[in-house]
Amino acid sequence: MQGGKAPRVGIIGTGWGVTVQVPSFREAGWQVVAICGRTEEKTKKIGADLSIPFTTADPQKLIEHPDVDFVTVSNICCSFSLILAPDCASATYPPRIVPSGFTCG
Repeated sequence: MQGGKAPRVGIIGTGWGVTVQVPSFREAGWQVVAICGRTEEKTKKIGADLSIPFTTADPQKLIEHPDVDFVTVSNICCSFSLILAPDCASATYPPRIVPSGFTCG
């Protein structure tokens, strides 16, 4: 954490993102503030079950959400999760690529 403020992450993906990334980010002190899945109904249920305040089926809405500092794309076809700062000019943390399942802290 920088300046005492926990980074806020949005996760695109409801498989690996839910089972591995949500607990890993939380354990590292990050706030999981948004999740995106293919279907709105399933994603809303996951969000409610995991106390994730913003849910959507539209990745662009997650990326542009004002409470999201970083986005991780968790996809079975990808061997890495890409963490992006949507507004790099004002980002507190630099964008970087992190191996899937790796705890960012």
